[in-house]
Amino acid sequence: MYTLTQLGWNNHFQKEWDALSLTDFIPARIITENKTQYKLISETGIFEANLMGKLLYGSEAEDLPKVGDWVAFQAMDDQNGFIFETLPRQNSLARKKAGQEQSAQIIASNIDKAFLVQSLDHNFNIRRLERYLVQVYEFDIQPIIILNKSDLCDDLVEKIMEIEAIAPSVKIYPCSVHDETGMEDIKTEVKEGESIIFLGSSGVGKSSIINYMMGETHFKTSEISDAVNKGKHTTTHRELIVLPEGGILIDNPGTREFGLTDVKKGLEMTFEEIQVLAEGCRFKGCTHQHEPDCKVQEALAEGTLSEDRFQSYLKLQRESANYQMSNYERRKKDKSLGKMYKSIQNGSRKLKNK
Repeated sequence: MYTLTQLGWNNHFQKEWDALSLTDFIPARIITENKTQYKLISETGIFEANLMGKLLYGSEAEDLPKVGDWVAFQAMDDQNGFIFETLPRQNSLARKKAGQEQSAQIIASNIDKAFLVQSLDHNFNIRRLERYLVQVYEFDIQPIIILNKSDLCDDLVEKIMEIEAIAPSVKIYPCSVHDETGMEDIKTEVKEGESIIFLGSSGVGKSSIINYMMGETHFKTSEISDAVNKGKHTTTHRELIVLPEGGILIDNPGTREFGLTDVKKGLEMTFEEIQVLAEGCRFKGCTHQHEPDCKVQEALAEGTLSEDRFQSYLKLQRESANYQMSNYERRKKDKSLGKMYKSIQNGSRKLKNK
């Protein structure tokens, strides 16, 4: 079996564990989740587990264990047990829930790196890549860009230059699972004890890359449909996999919608050149659209900042602002409802005491 260190345990989790002062439990890490049923891995093996205590009845959705979380676990036999507590996360990757609801959905927790996978065909999209970078940077996760299906690409150098223009400090690995070009280079990014999540659209080859790293066919794979140019959701759930040679991979279902949450830091890091320009604007809080002496507008006029890049920045900024405002209104409404409920309870007690 694996040691805790091989499973991603570090000083942060040891400190949190010591603070709990638990004697009848062991640390374990969530592999998969299905509502209140979980599969987890510990130094002693793999178990099925259910929630117990306050986790089962008194927790918000975001506080329940997610893939990648460390938990306090008690085994009942050699296959089953109970989860008592979720350890505070080192970080977590979230996105806005699909649809109109303005709330966050945690994808996975305690992540070191994100492999942002695009395929070098019709799936290649700089604007989508910017969206992933913003969200990943927001949660202090190191992005690494994987360009799959290089065997199908006639303009690889040009595509890499496009990416370098918007993400100059991010490592880029072109590869082909089909002929295994560049696959060993990607494996150098997988270190013992590090957790890596795969992000990208359906059909770009995330599961195929994981299968290669595992040396076996662990996940089913399917190609992008030629008819509609959209991938099929081959991966239907998130799963944490520990590699025999070291490293932890989290496969994630392909996403056609990756909504942003509150990502102020992520925007600043992804669009760093716009932040640098903004420091020279005449007005603090310049929107870079109609104010005089705006350095961003000057860069657009001179052609040193592309209009497409700027419009992408504005779009993602608006999306994040909309999430912040809607989330604020929702919390305000929940607080108001809570006060009303408390007032009703107090009124009922007074009537009983009369």
